[in-house]
Amino acid sequence: MSVEELKEYGHRLLANLFEHYIPDSLKGKNVCLEKELRVKLGDKYSINGIIDKLEFDNDLIRVVDYKTGSAQRGVEELAVGRDYWHQAVFYNILLENSSEIDTTGKRIETQYIFLDDNDAKEGYSTHTVKVTKEDMDIVLAQIQEFWDKVNSADFTDGCGKDDCDYCRLGEFVDLQLLKENVEAQSNN
Repeated sequence: MSVEELKEYGHRLLANLFEHYIPDSLKGKNVCLEKELRVKLGDKYSINGIIDKLEFDNDLIRVVDYKTGSAQRGVEELAVGRDYWHQAVFYNILLENSSEIDTTGKRIETQYIFLDDNDAKEGYSTHTVKVTKEDMDIVLAQIQEFWDKVNSADFTDGCGKDDCDYCRLGEFVDLQLLKENVEAQSNN
C-alpha cells in the first residue's frame, strides 16, 4: 500500500469507529484509556500490560482492545489457546491482581473491536471473550513455566511456528549449549 492508500485506509477505519461505535460507548469518569498495569504474582513473578480502554459499568469492568487488520483472521485468534485468547486471559489476570483496580464483586468482560470488518454493516465488529478461572489457571501456569525457563536460561523449546522470530533464532544459536554454559557458570 502506498502512503496515500494507508492514510485513506486509516481515515476510513477511524471514521467508522467514531461514527458508529464511540457515540454508544461509555465515556467520562467511567473510562480509563491506555491503562498500564503492573502486578506481582506471588513473590517471584512480575507482569505488566497496557489495556487500550477500561470501561467501568456498575458491576462490570469491560476491557476493550482495538484490532486492525483482517477481522476474519483476528476472530480465529479468539479461540481457546490462540493469541487473542491468551491476551484476554492475561488482561483478566492483571486486573484480578491489581492493587489499583477493585474487582471485588465485579465481572470482567473482554471485548475485541476489529476495526476492519468488511462483512459488518458499520465496517467494524465487536467480539467478547469469556474468561474462566480455569483459563486463568492455565495461563498463570504458562507464565510460571516461562519465567522459570528464562531464569534458568532454558531457551531450548519454542512454539514451532514458521513465523516465530524466536524459533528462527534457534537456527543460528545453539540454545542447548547456551543453557549448559549458564548452568556451569551458576554452579561455579
